[in-house]
Amino acid sequence: MFIINNGHANNNVTSRHAFYFGADAIYSSIKFKNNYGNNMFSKDAKGVNVFIVAMFTNTIGMEIGYGIEQKQKKSRIIYSPEYIAGWSITNIWNNALLKSEIKQQYPYLGIVLNSKISDKCYASTLFGVSRYNIHAKYNMLEPRFLLGYTVTFSKTKIVPTARFSIAYKLANNFAIRTFATWKHTSKVTIKSNDVVDGNLIKLKDLYNAGIGISYDII
Repeated sequence: MFIINNGHANNNVTSRHAFYFGADAIYSSIKFKNNYGNNMFSKDAKGVNVFIVAMFTNTIGMEIGYGIEQKQKKSRIIYSPEYIAGWSITNIWNNALLKSEIKQQYPYLGIVLNSKISDKCYASTLFGVSRYNIHAKYNMLEPRFLLGYTVTFSKTKIVPTARFSIAYKLANNFAIRTFATWKHTSKVTIKSNDVVDGNLIKLKDLYNAGIGISYDII
């Protein structure tokens, strides 16, 4: 994040390598396409990200990280003729109880481009790819007839990702950063292996934001 040369930050290209690592707290906005999960799953999630960066110059480096979110649960009443994972429920499912879970994780690798704002403040942009992984499940129960079933979803896909962040140096080796990240998950379609009605969900792009702290090794 910051390259130190004789105790001062500079923005000149240098052959010296610098390494730093850190951790972020993340808030994610989870969105599904209409009729394919948008009314079924929690739309918010909290998580953590750990990362390490190697800077080749003051402006160009590489970051590898691993983001993971808490499992999010949701319960709600579903009314006909709402759609459940691509399936329009019939009157027999009127006032059905739906319980769902969702969890996401996304290790990533990207190129970091830093730009100096001041002696203690840098803007940083990351362009890379994420190994996006999602696990989801829902259970639907019609209380009047004790009819119900459970459907599970799981998929891993490589998706483009980009992030913009602002970092501020707090002390010699410590810096704090805030950021916003985009992941191109709108092409992720997940069909469950369970052979039942309502076994297809489709995502929109994933956005998250957060704040983190890093420590310079060199």
